[in-house]
Amino acid sequence: MSAYSAYRCQQLDQGLPSPPPLRYQALTLDLFSLWYDTHQPDLILSDSGDVLQLLSKRKLVCPKVVAFMNLNLPPKSPTFAGIAQNSERVGELAIELLANQVNLNTTGQRPQPTATLVSGFFRPGPTFTKRQ
Repeated sequence: MSAYSAYRCQQLDQGLPSPPPLRYQALTLDLFSLWYDTHQPDLILSDSGDVLQLLSKRKLVCPKVVAFMNLNLPPKSPTFAGIAQNSERVGELAIELLANQVNLNTTGQRPQPTATLVSGFFRPGPTFTKRQ
């Protein structure tokens, strides 16, 4: 289940409205403004910091007016709150898997592919505070 699906299910279960995602090829101030003015979110989730520039142009202060969380935080970014993807651990596991394949002389595509998940973690920052 995608993160958006989980969010939608949670909102529906609690009888709460949920604004649609803002999908775009190129994010412009006009497109963002139309979406923001229509839905008035208290939190924006994105995998890009470009949204902060648009909020700034609109004079919408984070987190006072609207909170912002980046879903793919760059390493050691103090600029905003969000999810750090734990890329160091991803790299460690990739090396372990590769070394294991070399040691076992495993080549080619596996008959039963597997997936390994490395959980990210929330990192606080100045664009998000808990509201009472």
